[in-house]
Amino acid sequence: MQYIYSFLISFVLFIGLDWVWIGNITRKFYSEVLAPIGKMKDGLLTVNIAPALVVYVLLSFAFAYFIYPAIETKGLLIGVVSAFILGVCIYGVYEFTNYSTLAFWPKSLLIVDTLWGGVLSAIVAFMYYWIMRLFS
Repeated sequence: MQYIYSFLISFVLFIGLDWVWIGNITRKFYSEVLAPIGKMKDGLLTVNIAPALVVYVLLSFAFAYFIYPAIETKGLLIGVVSAFILGVCIYGVYEFTNYSTLAFWPKSLLIVDTLWGGVLSAIVAFMYYWIMRLFS
């Protein structure tokens, strides 16, 4: 049952934090760097909801499978560091694949988004830990 809680909590956190990051804090940055290839509406990047939800399902599955056990067996610090590494790896694979195969993929996006993957995952791990302690 804990794996299901881990999946659901991380799913909500990934969506919420990514919405704050991409939809608010860095909206202009993403819209500008992806304008030549992105789906734009009124000068802003738009998102197809269904494929985006698949991304969050996959991220949450990875979190539940790899990070939840690390937090539970090795503690918060190892869990957060492991989440950062996993996030950098997941986002990095996406970013570097795009950079190596597309005619245009900005270096600034490659760096910012790869690091964001690590930071996002670490924040989710930290928040997950405290949410579970609050309700247990």
